[in-house]
Amino acid sequence: MEAISVYPSSKEEATFIIEFLSRLKVPFQATQGELKDWQIENINKGLDDIVNGRVVSFAEVSKKAKAICSQ
Repeated sequence: MEAISVYPSSKEEATFIIEFLSRLKVPFQATQGELKDWQIENINKGLDDIVNGRVVSFAEVSKKAKAICSQ
């Protein structure tokens, strides 16, 4: 089964998400935790990449992967 991590930015968001998942009867585990410095740095680096146009679409990646695999 797939796992999804969600990081609400406020208590209100956390409460809403917990209530939403509960009403849908989706099993979940809520934990308290902070992101590590290296995680924040990598997130910020990724956001900088997006702002500076250093992104590749899923379609482009799929096309290149198919070309490589068909060789």
